Order: sequence, then structure tokens, then C-alpha cells
Amino acid sequence: MGVTFNNKAHGALSWYFAKALAGEADADNNKRLSRLELEEYLKSQSTWQSKLATNNIHQD
Repeated sequence: MGVTFNNKAHGALSWYFAKALAGEADADNNKRLSRLELEEYLKSQSTWQSKLATNNIHQD
């Protein structure tokens, strides 16, 4: 799975890592990103993407 950003292809992990660094993973809204916040965010996004991909495969 990949996405396009600024006319360049990126993998899903790169996409969500960039979103995490932009503040989306800051769970306690303290303007700082801890390792744990980053880890939890990336885990939740990869789990969600896996479920989405699995559902798309089974829908065919």
C-alpha cells in the first residue's frame, strides 16, 4: 500500500510517520512527541491499514 504526496510515491509507514511528526500522534497535546506516543500511533495506523487491506481482499 502506498500514497502520493508532493507528486512522489511513499509507503504507508512513511506517510503515517510524517503525520505523526506533524502532531497527529501527540496524544496528550503537549506539543511534544514521545517515543511511546509515536509507537502507539504507528501501531494503531498499521493495524487499521492491515484490516482495511484484508477487508478489501475479501470483498472481491
